[in-house]
Amino acid sequence: MLFALFKKELYIQARNWKIYNSGIVYILALEILAFSLIWSISTSNASYNPEHGQKMFSAFFSGFVILTCLICPIFIANSISSEINNQTFYQLKLTLLNTRHIIIAKAGLGFFLTLILLFISLPIIILMMPLGDISWLKIGPVYLIILNIVIAFILMSLAFSSIFKNLRKTLSGIYITIGFFLLGTELIPLTMTEIFKIKSKYLQIIKFLDPARAVLNSLDINNQPQIFSISPWILAISGYTILSLISIIIILYRIRRIN
Repeated sequence: MLFALFKKELYIQARNWKIYNSGIVYILALEILAFSLIWSISTSNASYNPEHGQKMFSAFFSGFVILTCLICPIFIANSISSEINNQTFYQLKLTLLNTRHIIIAKAGLGFFLTLILLFISLPIIILMMPLGDISWLKIGPVYLIILNIVIAFILMSLAFSSIFKNLRKTLSGIYITIGFFLLGTELIPLTMTEIFKIKSKYLQIIKFLDPARAVLNSLDINNQPQIFSISPWILAISGYTILSLISIIIILYRIRRIN
């Protein structure tokens, strides 16, 4: 039954032309970013400076993570709300599937489609690796963090989809939250330090939740200090795991209230 539901969701998305357009835009944006940075470093006077190459690599990976965060919620933003609006969700609850199966199938679809995009983008990643002098051993933690973030944002998208019946409201809630993690995690510590003069190493924990910073920390590019003797990227994984658990609790609560 679980596989049948996953297959049904996959068939529905396969007929959605917006999914293909999103994938094309994602890959084109990565290619433009990669070749722009390569062109920049090849025409720069600092083209033989390893630090300059590492900065270019950091800029690429920051863009790569941001694009991935922005694209992954699109796949399932309307997943639960469309079922409710079409009055098919009630039929779904009459089957042998329980709430856990529904969450796994719908979240699994978004994760599967994001994995396809990450796999397609792998040649571009390989092309950029020499710039930062990055080995395959360091790429492993990077993808671990990215997958952890993707799972968190996909589950968050399902949570918003279960709360709002309108796609516009769902997307607004999703991207406001993602915007907080991309921008707010940098602005809040900066505001607390510069304006309110609050200086605490614990403010750095908020910064670690920035997806781009978390990836760069795993590559040892930012050289961020450890807190509680724990690596910054491990703290980031812990934070996004907590976000995933909170999203699951919200989804379970909302789905069980649907009659």
